[in-house]
Amino acid sequence: MVADIYSRSGLQNYDVSKLFGFVRGYELSEVSTARSYLQPLMLRYGFDAVERDGSLVFISRSGAHPITLTGDTLVMSPEVDGVIEYKRGSHIETAGRVRLNFIESDHDYDVITEETVLSDDRTHCVATSAMPLVMTRPEARGVVDKWLSEARIAQETARFVLPPSMLGVAPGDIVRFTNRPDAKRYRVDMIEHDRAQVVEAVRIELEVYRPALYPAEQTNIQSSPGLIPVF
Repeated sequence: MVADIYSRSGLQNYDVSKLFGFVRGYELSEVSTARSYLQPLMLRYGFDAVERDGSLVFISRSGAHPITLTGDTLVMSPEVDGVIEYKRGSHIETAGRVRLNFIESDHDYDVITEETVLSDDRTHCVATSAMPLVMTRPEARGVVDKWLSEARIAQETARFVLPPSMLGVAPGDIVRFTNRPDAKRYRVDMIEHDRAQVVEAVRIELEVYRPALYPAEQTNIQSSPGLIPVF
């Protein structure tokens, strides 16, 4: 679907080989740009669009295959406090309750709402999103659970500097600072190119991107009155 959207927009330099996901349905009610068509898909299926070697590459978030950065690959810089500058945002700035309006699959295709909330939430802040995508209710629950988990985990960020020899590190890459299997992982969010590369990355966890099993729910489809004669 992503390839079709970009092809119809007249763009050819793109790579969707690292995208994974199943789209049940997508309601496009008005003519718009490729970017606006992609936005709901990026939020629903969790993928990034990054520019690499002159092409736009779409990558599904998985947290796998991290690049290990050690003291030998990091450089000191006055722009960063220490070798690695860690920061942690406030949970008050993050919604503790998320609602999603979507088109329900395997039913009457009504627009319904799915919601999730953190058990320890005391912010009373609600984030509501609407998507013209067809999903089952368990799928929608998985989406809002992932959004909430990602937002809380991403409150922890890391800032560091790489030398010119590490130009291979690009936005969307996963990095860690030790070879230990339980080492924290970070997704490169932005790189400022100067005499060195100032990198900003957000923390991620593998469990967030692993498929979760939700119990299927019984759906009641309204019966059609059938065809009747018109006089």
